[in-house]
Amino acid sequence: MLWMAGVEEPRDFAKADDLMYILEEGTSKLGWRPGVAECVEKPPHAGFTVYAVTPGGADNVAGYFKGSGLE
Repeated sequence: MLWMAGVEEPRDFAKADDLMYILEEGTSKLGWRPGVAECVEKPPHAGFTVYAVTPGGADNVAGYFKGSGLE
């Protein structure tokens, strides 16, 4: 991703420890984008089922829901 963003030497810019921090700490603190709650809540009321909202792991996604007040 860094290389795609224009960082010519991504492995010099960020090390394995940086990656682990982002994966273990940073993503767990992410929240939903504005409007996601409505995107999850409205379809069931119209007869649809939401099966996926992100490609993240189940524990992370459950944390996103909990942190946003959605069950």
